[in-house]
Amino acid sequence: SSSSSHSEGVLLREQVIGTMRERFAGHSELGVQFSHLAAHLVQLERPAEAEVAAREAIERLTRQLGPEHRMQGNAHSHLGAALLMQGRREEAGMALLEARRVFAIALPAEHPLIAQNEARIAQWRGR
Repeated sequence: SSSSSHSEGVLLREQVIGTMRERFAGHSELGVQFSHLAAHLVQLERPAEAEVAAREAIERLTRQLGPEHRMQGNAHSHLGAALLMQGRREEAGMALLEARRVFAIALPAEHPLIAQNEARIAQWRGR
């Protein structure tokens, strides 16, 4: 049933975050690791968990690297993808446009991460 899979998802999430906190305790890369995890969970089509990982990444990256580091763009883009998969279009759009804003500051225009995010924006806009 979906309720048992939901509680398993919550449990898994807590395990994943717990494991990463132990392994990378106080490590500046932890935000980056959470962003990679979010990307992986989006690919696995596990958007609820991807959302948690992306939000954790954003919170940590904001403290460690500031709001306009390129990794923030990644995390916001993955958050947007996760929200889009959940049908949360308004929130998804805000996250994807924030990713676009950060990438415009932090990356060269031809960077593949920008293309990935622009594809997500097109999807969000229903094109």
